[in-house]
Amino acid sequence: PISYEPWEVTAGSVVNIKIKWKRKGRSGTLGCVDQKCVLNRRIVATQNYNNLKDFWDNEYIDVTLSDCSGNESSQTGDGEGVEPECNIYNQDLYDLSSGQPDWIEDPEQYPVIGGFPNGPYVDCYSFNLLQSSTPKGYLYQFRSYSSGPNQGQFFLGLAKSSLGDALDSCGFWKTSDSIIECEISISSASTLLTFETIPSKTSGEIYYENEQSFPIVNGFHTSGNIDDDQNQTATDPAIVNLTFFNCFQFSNGVESYKIKDSITGDKFYLGNRVTSVSEQDYKEIRREASITYSGVYNEQTNINRTNEFNLGLANYKDCEISYGPIQVLHGRRTDLLTLQEDRISYISLGKNLLTAADGVGVLTSVPEVLGIQVARIEEYGISENPESFCHYGADIYFTDAKRSAVIQLKGGSQTESLSIISDAGMRSWFRDLFQTSFDYQKLGGYDPYMDEYVLSPNTDRLPFSIPVYNCGGGARSFTGLLNEYTFIIDAGLRYGDMTIEYVTSDDFTVTATYNGVVYNSTPSGPDTFEIVVNKNVPAIQTITITITPNTPSSDSFITITNGCPRANVISIIPIVITSEIDQGKLIHNAYGYSDSTVTPTYQSPYQSSQVLFESTNQQQYISPNIVSQFGPSYIGTQGSGSIPIDGST
Repeated sequence: PISYEPWEVTAGSVVNIKIKWKRKGRSGTLGCVDQKCVLNRRIVATQNYNNLKDFWDNEYIDVTLSDCSGNESSQTGDGEGVEPECNIYNQDLYDLSSGQPDWIEDPEQYPVIGGFPNGPYVDCYSFNLLQSSTPKGYLYQFRSYSSGPNQGQFFLGLAKSSLGDALDSCGFWKTSDSIIECEISISSASTLLTFETIPSKTSGEIYYENEQSFPIVNGFHTSGNIDDDQNQTATDPAIVNLTFFNCFQFSNGVESYKIKDSITGDKFYLGNRVTSVSEQDYKEIRREASITYSGVYNEQTNINRTNEFNLGLANYKDCEISYGPIQVLHGRRTDLLTLQEDRISYISLGKNLLTAADGVGVLTSVPEVLGIQVARIEEYGISENPESFCHYGADIYFTDAKRSAVIQLKGGSQTESLSIISDAGMRSWFRDLFQTSFDYQKLGGYDPYMDEYVLSPNTDRLPFSIPVYNCGGGARSFTGLLNEYTFIIDAGLRYGDMTIEYVTSDDFTVTATYNGVVYNSTPSGPDTFEIVVNKNVPAIQTITITITPNTPSSDSFITITNGCPRANVISIIPIVITSEIDQGKLIHNAYGYSDSTVTPTYQSPYQSSQVLFESTNQQQYISPNIVSQFGPSYIGTQGSGSIPIDGST
């Protein structure tokens, strides 16, 4: 059954109102014209309304905006149509408990919106034979029952003002009654509706440029003059609020890439000046197995670009890194002989090498400066002795200390032959030589007078990068040290005393340098010794170990074992004491520590947790104060994470 209850209209609901009044006319002396008035409105509710009348009144549904046709200026007979201004809305809610309203007797008694604001217009009267002043128009009024069996029922009343059905139907000749068609639909919304379009995909590596710039002064990043901007200091990060934006926001929080979210409006386009960055952390890199090249010198145009190294051209040729660092590059007419630590290979110059079905190499011209790398099948390289390399004509000589070999390449092309010339009756001698002088120079040259390759080992140590080892990891042995040897121990952010133990076969001096402090031990003769290093600054992580043989010997050895710093284990308990007046509030309780013994001051990471302020009867602790938080504890060794060290803040 129909309940006729008031229909609530929630904010964001779409209300469609379509009411059509029409009458078919007739010809003749007392004939009339066709009449039609259509009220067609579509409104989105701006707020919540208890019923359709509240919506109608507050959203200003003006019935005089109806589209009416069939109107005439003649005021004789019943030939006039209805003017739009004669559509009348009575704003009063009529109580049907007292009976049906009389729409005709006294239209001036109704205060209306549109139609008769100060009494009926003469254009809204019909003149005919029976009555000279019949009010004529389309009438709107909401009705309800305040009492009785139908109490609470709610209606929209529609009626046409006339003298009766006969006059309403073109005078005395009833040819066609008036027809009212009414359709009101409400698409309810529980809240404001937002329709999201499918966003276009963008690269997360692209950054757009705007008009702002922020200089770096004395090594610190400056900010702007917007509220909450903050310049960088030794302890505080820079905070910069940019003026850049890529959407428009409305008062309800909805965003759009068009002004007013217009369907036909102009779109918001970002500029064309963009920047792309690498996702990897910015740091120094050693490209030990890569070849870079500059621009070329053009003889025809006399343009010299040999001093240009344009990284935008990706001017790197990466060789196989498993073959070790490149030690020697020897340029020839058609290729580049590349001697790596563990392999001999060739790189085509301005050509690329393709292999045909029969296995024969075919050279094809390609636009790349350096072609692909083709490695020889023999597992020989030049180790770490580029000083042993020399060439004379098409012959090339060098040593491979790792494999106790002296090598000759003969032929001058990729089809050249490889010979191990040290195997000619001197294999064991060279093996012993390279074992005892592996880290020392082996100077090579060619004597054209005697037609001989001359190799001269000496006791000058090869340059090398200081190796870095992590703390722990077992013992490290060094045999046959004739000169001073240095390596680095990375102890990380750990804190506390670190013990370095070593066992020697002869007289050695071992020193450990940390944060400018030198810890040493000078034993005499073979024995077991130890050095205790106080690693008291977590931010300074490296310890330099230097081994000096006091009596150099090819038979001596030293074994070093280094543990990691051992710090005290402590517990951090966060506590929050609050007042009754702050019950129900939330904060984030955070802590960290700073160490000012280093420059710049070290700031640890923060530990944070959300805390709800409690009342007296909610707390879980027996205390005269309100303890809203006690724990959980953060347990760890000093210097690790957010666990503070001695003397820190």
